[in-house]
Amino acid sequence: MEDGSVGTSFDRISDAIQAADSGDGAVLLYDLGSGYLTAETAVEFLEGEQVDRVVIVDAPFVLGAVSASIAANVGLDLRGVVGAALEARTANGPGGVRSVDELG
Repeated sequence: MEDGSVGTSFDRISDAIQAADSGDGAVLLYDLGSGYLTAETAVEFLEGEQVDRVVIVDAPFVLGAVSASIAANVGLDLRGVVGAALEARTANGPGGVRSVDELG
């Protein structure tokens, strides 16, 4: 939020979209449920062709961001960047607890 508190800000997300999209598109990742809802609203307020260039991706926040950033920096197009973010969902393999039932 603008005041540093936890939450989501429509204005900050909208500003970030404008800063990130230089014409090739932008990938939005979210970490809180309200982050998705606010990102979705921000995309709905976009005009023209920009609506088709901004993609909200359901991927791990940190690993998805790193993967998408690397893909963008090596020159992949929007489809390639989204694909890299999505691949982050399975990048860590089957390790760790995936259900409370596994705790016994």
